[in-house]
Amino acid sequence: MEPEVVGRKAEERSDSEAGPARTNLDLVVDFMSSMEVKRPEVLRCTSAWEAIWAVALSDMTAVNADRLFARSAPTQRITQFWSHSWHGSKRQKLCALLVVNNGLAALCAGTCAAVLSAFFLSAAMGPTGIEEGETETTLQGQYHRIYATSRPQAIASNLFGLLVAILCLLLWRPGTSVFLDRVCVHQTDRELKLAGLVSMSAFLKQSKVMTVWWDATYSSRLWCLFEIAAYLKSHSSQETRLSVRPVVLGPLAMGVFLGFSFAVLGVMLLPRAGTQSGTILTRIAMTTVAGSAALWYPLSALRSFYRSIDTMQAQLRDFRMDSATCYCCTSGHENRMLCDRQIIERCIVEWFGSVENFEQTIQTTVSSALAQQLGKFAFPMSWMWGCSCPLLWTFLAPALRQPLIGSFFILGWIFAVPVIFMIGASLAYKLRGQRLNCWLDGVSTLVCALACVFSYMGMETLAGVLSSALQTYWTSVAAFAASMFLIMLSLWCCWQGGSLDRIRMNPHKAPVNNEVPPRILSL
Repeated sequence: MEPEVVGRKAEERSDSEAGPARTNLDLVVDFMSSMEVKRPEVLRCTSAWEAIWAVALSDMTAVNADRLFARSAPTQRITQFWSHSWHGSKRQKLCALLVVNNGLAALCAGTCAAVLSAFFLSAAMGPTGIEEGETETTLQGQYHRIYATSRPQAIASNLFGLLVAILCLLLWRPGTSVFLDRVCVHQTDRELKLAGLVSMSAFLKQSKVMTVWWDATYSSRLWCLFEIAAYLKSHSSQETRLSVRPVVLGPLAMGVFLGFSFAVLGVMLLPRAGTQSGTILTRIAMTTVAGSAALWYPLSALRSFYRSIDTMQAQLRDFRMDSATCYCCTSGHENRMLCDRQIIERCIVEWFGSVENFEQTIQTTVSSALAQQLGKFAFPMSWMWGCSCPLLWTFLAPALRQPLIGSFFILGWIFAVPVIFMIGASLAYKLRGQRLNCWLDGVSTLVCALACVFSYMGMETLAGVLSSALQTYWTSVAAFAASMFLIMLSLWCCWQGGSLDRIRMNPHKAPVNNEVPPRILSL
């Protein structure tokens, strides 16, 4: 939050009030550090849905200030306090808010739509169309039979699930009570705004969860740091529930989701190898082009995401209060009486004993939150499976038409997706650096995309080899599942000892006063 500084204009005071000005500063600091609300009705919250649209319409806040404030209501307790910087990318923040708050509902709705679509289409189209006497018992034979007979239903299920998921992502109304400054603090009424600002620490004291929407500008905004300080001070280590969510996760998750959807659609639309229009070389070429095009944006976004994580690590490692800025100092304190920095730093000293202790707390607590929430791959694995749901939707049609045989496709989703993700993510991390030449930067992304495409084709080849060698369907399926599990386990072990380790606390820093680390919420 970036509010106006507390106090009256300098032109409203005479020289005789210079002494009382220090008293006014003391009064403001004492009140804010006490974490009490100025008036009971000042403590307000709104629904997550209203807060999301307030972010979307943030450029029109001054015009809609009364309307936005009317969408909040007095409360005794706030479920989530949303802390963020208004100086970062609004597009990234909006994407992150939608994915975090509406993403699970969108995936559930899309899955239900895909299941219903696959069920009704399978019932309407009747039997599989396999001719009597045709006895393909190998894995490769069953794969081609299902591929040939269920392709229309698979494509329809994918598209229908995608449509419903997108609509739900945009229109779902989460009812979680949250605090967002633009809605819960009046932005144009001076008296109401002042009451809200001096009660900010009280808002944090009454919040169960603090959600930090982190971007590159967050640690440089003084009021954002004040919010973290107030929350950590007002909650014991056992009560602290801190959630740190990089806003770049939003567009990245959307890009990966759409990339998986378009990639599997491309594979389903390509001619099958062995047909008149589907020679092996033709399929390889078309799969390479279609897969690279579909995965281009997600992998480019993943490289950008890893660069952002590097920036966040550097900010936490070198965090200093002196580097944070506030509006009054950057504007030269024109016509203002009290300085935000003086108020905030005195509150922090009151709470933590010294600014250095607070800096140490930020370096340990926030970095621990990032480590536990982002996980080993800097991208939550649960999100990875969620983003790959379009593959599951596509395979539902063949699984419903021939449940036993369709199990091969489900196994492919369970084991193949992590393998492809780990291969692509590892290369994206290694090649995350921004190239000086846009063409070289594009080549880096292309290398990552080609690695994912070739790993997929390698899995198809493995299935064919096992099918030819073992001859029976279930033996081939078991061998394929075991092979993919071993490959996935090997890649996981390589990542465990690799350079892309999860963000760790600075080993030279210890929690202030040897406190028990706070509870960190998972993504």
